[in-house]
Amino acid sequence: MFTKGGWEAEESRLRLSADWKIRDDNGLTLAKIYMHNGEQEANAHLIAASPDMYEALKEAADYMGENAYPETTLEKARRALSKAEGK
Repeated sequence: MFTKGGWEAEESRLRLSADWKIRDDNGLTLAKIYMHNGEQEANAHLIAASPDMYEALKEAADYMGENAYPETTLEKARRALSKAEGK
């Protein structure tokens, strides 16, 4: 489904390439961030955290579905998970 977690944000040492890269546990580049609006570092860390956030949200949505949580909260979680899954 997704590249396994353990993603890390890494600042590029070469200014001829992306300012930030997202790498997996094997050091393979998954994404490059070319933005130059002062937010590239924050966005790189957000992207790198996405596998962990997905797993946490999935567990939370499963728990909320089994318990009496407000439907709007559960639906927000399910919409976010669907978006991440490309649905």
